Amino acid sequence: MFSKLINFKKPILKRLLSYNLISFSKEKNAIRWGIVGLGYMAHEFGYSIRCSKNSVISAVASRSIAKAKKFAEKHGKCHAFGSYDELITDNANMIDVLYISTPLSVHYKLIKKAISNNINVLCEKPIVETPEEFEELIVLAKEKNVFFMEGMWMKCLPTIQRAIEKIKNDQIGKVNYIKVNFNKMLNIENYHLKYSKDKFGGVLFDYGIYAISFIHLFLGDEPQIIEKELEKSKHGYDTKWKIVLKKNNITGVAEISSKSNSKSCAYIIGDNGSIKFESQFNRTNKLEVFDSVGKIKEKYYFKYTNQGFEFQINEVVNCIRSGKKESNLVSLKDSLETLKILKSIKF
Repeated sequence: MFSKLINFKKPILKRLLSYNLISFSKEKNAIRWGIVGLGYMAHEFGYSIRCSKNSVISAVASRSIAKAKKFAEKHGKCHAFGSYDELITDNANMIDVLYISTPLSVHYKLIKKAISNNINVLCEKPIVETPEEFEELIVLAKEKNVFFMEGMWMKCLPTIQRAIEKIKNDQIGKVNYIKVNFNKMLNIENYHLKYSKDKFGGVLFDYGIYAISFIHLFLGDEPQIIEKELEKSKHGYDTKWKIVLKKNNITGVAEISSKSNSKSCAYIIGDNGSIKFESQFNRTNKLEVFDSVGKIKEKYYFKYTNQGFEFQINEVVNCIRSGKKESNLVSLKDSLETLKILKSIKF
């Protein structure tokens, strides 16, 4: 019964979980998660942890103890703390890995504090504000011998892994063009709640990073920026981008907007075929492979539990259990290179 709810009745499943009316059996050595920053993404991620067998939420922290207690009540009655330091510094023994879902401006501080306290870290994207900050944290993570990963969960999805497999097996020939559209309808002026418009405010660092990370995955490091077109709101937040990158005769084009409800698809085009990621490309469970004349050769549909977050959870758990300090799917090097590209585009 519950397996059907997971796949087909997600709103009902979430409602039952939030009222603690159902629970899922856990492995004896389930990985204990801590969560700091208890907004929308933390709730989504929390539901995925609760649905998994290999993970459990052990402790959560917010700057408001009332908010922390409310979140803890909704997500399995775990320990709740009214400050980030209280969990990270004083109660680090409660958790095996920390998920950071706070605003970008405090990522660096929290990651550094967690790693310094020998805590494994998964942090939401963008992982920090600058490549320089990230390089410092990578060195620290290696010194402390802890697991460290950016929450670019898109790369853990079977759609991405199947596309990589198809390209490696020469199913579409040599890749020569990558196109990503990422569109949303947003009131961009609300970005002041999350970002500084003078530094990282706007669509590029919010969700445009998915488009750039996708292109980098198939284009490679240090691409040349051929073109960048930018539109800003009246208060200075970036609302729309067209970015053209190029390397080794491969062109990558990203069009990112907060003023469009058009589909957000991605395409990888080769000499002998192409691959299409259905909208919304960074979380889709649908993939299509075409031949050189545009005829569909293969279609793939993957079942997700909760938007696919389970694949990221499994990757983190597998890495920690096997003693790995870095994910092969979401490598520190790739996250660093994406940050470098973002910096070059933005500044």
